[in-house]
Amino acid sequence: MKTVVIFHGFPEALSKNKSPIFSYFQKNKYQIIMPDLLSKEHVFTIDEIIKDIRLALKREQLNVVVGISMGGLLAPHLAKQFPESKLILIGTAPYFKTNIPIYNFLVHLEVHDKKLLLVRLLRLTPRWLFRFVYKFFNKSDTLTNQDYQSRADENYNGAFRVPTNKIREVLELVTKTNNSKVLQEISNKTIIFAGGSDSMMPAQLSGEMNSLIKNSKLIISNRLHYDVFTKADDHYLDEFLN
Repeated sequence: MKTVVIFHGFPEALSKNKSPIFSYFQKNKYQIIMPDLLSKEHVFTIDEIIKDIRLALKREQLNVVVGISMGGLLAPHLAKQFPESKLILIGTAPYFKTNIPIYNFLVHLEVHDKKLLLVRLLRLTPRWLFRFVYKFFNKSDTLTNQDYQSRADENYNGAFRVPTNKIREVLELVTKTNNSKVLQEISNKTIIFAGGSDSMMPAQLSGEMNSLIKNSKLIISNRLHYDVFTKADDHYLDEFLN
């Protein structure tokens, strides 16, 4: 049986019932290793996560590595250790830099605050205000108000389940990781999915990854961050993996 490792994004692990990438590998009968990166079981550093994954593999062959959003900062490091594996990067970048300047500023400001006062303040944000801000920064002509509300609520609920100390680890990793060098070093066959309307992991940074990885292909759709890969893209993976 072929094996795939999937690194999810923030703030939560993929829903097995909703995730098109999980469904794709389940349908194709892969053994799926998908750690909950934000659980207490993992120390959220690149070295510790990769060590945990290697233990989970138990010397089994690794065929595919998938990195989604934040998980895309981890995936190249595992792929480099398994050069025969294929690498799938979805809505991610070589380093963290959104198209929202105030968001970038606040993230880099908060990483230096040991008390994480801003995070604690954001936890007091009412759901209605979170929905409004989410819609403002994720504008799309194709989403209904109900879609916006559902996605905002998923992020709201996910973010609130992450312990404050784990958010500190996430801030440390995303602000200090620049994968430009490791991307130049990997030889894995790679496919990159980017969203032209993605403000969180902008398509231009996916283009930068494409230029850094020797054996890579870039697919750009006109989608938002949480819809960069959908079931309509299965045919790209059929061609890429077979």
